Amino acid sequence: MPNISRKLRTDAETPSALAVERLGPLRLVTLPGGCGYVTHPHLDGADAPTLAPWRGTAFAGR
Repeated sequence: MPNISRKLRTDAETPSALAVERLGPLRLVTLPGGCGYVTHPHLDGADAPTLAPWRGTAFAGR
């Protein structure tokens, strides 16, 4: 099942997105109306201290 998850967490998961930005392994998705979400196919072994600064960057100005 992990291979299916990796395939879904790509462009196939975000066909209606206005924008998709990459931040490390994260995909920052902006949808019509200004809503959005963060997804990822994997975290490349990133732990909580590594992810914490990405969270701030991902949501800055949104």
